[in-house]
Amino acid sequence: MKKHLKRIAASVSAICLAASFCSSMTASAALGFWPKTVMTKSSDMWNSYRNTTIHLDYCTSKDDYQDYLYTPGRNIRVVSVSHPNRYTISANKNDVQKLYGSDYNKSQAEQCAMYNAEQTYDFLQNNGYNLGIQLYVAVNPYTTYTIDGSDGQRESAWGETDTVYFGMGSNNPNKENAVTFLGSASDVVTHEIMHLVTDKELGWSSYGNNTPERNALMEAYSDILAELADSRNDWKIGSTLFLHNSSTKNYCLRNIANPAATNNPVSPDENYCTTYQQFTAYVNANPYANNHAAVGSTVISHAAYLMHDMGFSNQTLAKIWLTSLSKYNKSTAANATFSDCKDAFFDAAVEVLGQTGNRYYMAQVFTLMEAFDEVGVY
Repeated sequence: MKKHLKRIAASVSAICLAASFCSSMTASAALGFWPKTVMTKSSDMWNSYRNTTIHLDYCTSKDDYQDYLYTPGRNIRVVSVSHPNRYTISANKNDVQKLYGSDYNKSQAEQCAMYNAEQTYDFLQNNGYNLGIQLYVAVNPYTTYTIDGSDGQRESAWGETDTVYFGMGSNNPNKENAVTFLGSASDVVTHEIMHLVTDKELGWSSYGNNTPERNALMEAYSDILAELADSRNDWKIGSTLFLHNSSTKNYCLRNIANPAATNNPVSPDENYCTTYQQFTAYVNANPYANNHAAVGSTVISHAAYLMHDMGFSNQTLAKIWLTSLSKYNKSTAANATFSDCKDAFFDAAVEVLGQTGNRYYMAQVFTLMEAFDEVGVY
């Protein structure tokens, strides 16, 4: 059964924008992206999940007797945990009511996820990449209890086809690895949206039975663009998530700047690789492990960090990494290797830096390529 968002909490102040803006959005409805009845609004609101005031330009409408929250001009719609047509997740009604407590908390989570999705959309657009899909953002309040006592979906985020899902965080905030709402971390939101991008461009839709290197590449691209989009520049994935993190944000999902120093309370015994040789040895010793993607991703993402450490700007690197997606051989991308990544990046760097007008751009290209050598990808 499809589930859709309730009307935005009345406590959120909103004003209608200029008539010309509303007219332009009504015209957009003809493209099929938006419901036909449109009310466009703008609000500056305090958001408890970001602990700051955020600005949203958004729309509400009544389409098929259902309310939606969506952003003008970006084709982003916030939906309930079930996609409009599929991926419905069953839940106990009492659990949901206990989780949210009030429409205000529900609204805060939805608005926070939308805000971060907007920032990712604009980041991609500003760096030459058009997402090209209607993006659905879902706040997932449901719990899937697992054998180890974790809260499953509540503590997870994932992307699938055209939808990104963000769990509401740990049921027990007192445990050491407790996390807050996954959609509150801007790098986590970018990470999940990038999974949709690599799926769209290369068919990297799941881990499945694909090669360890391809799976690691899929995870690496999401981490790399997440950190290039992150204004903190800490090169730590998810460092804002952990409720018991120190002021120095020691806890994180992956420390890309120093993979071996990753302090991940969710998987405290995980060994993240810094070189291709380390990863190869790990895969050979643990051929059936289910963590190849995570522990191998840091080989390529650390190379991206080294490029940043060389002094190349986030914008330049983002353009190159995004352009590199078009440089893979599409017929063999399902089993792409780290070497394929290096070749694709080289072609992208030549293209992007060649457009800067710098007559010595090839020297910059070869400087960037040294990062691959440093992580053992030759």
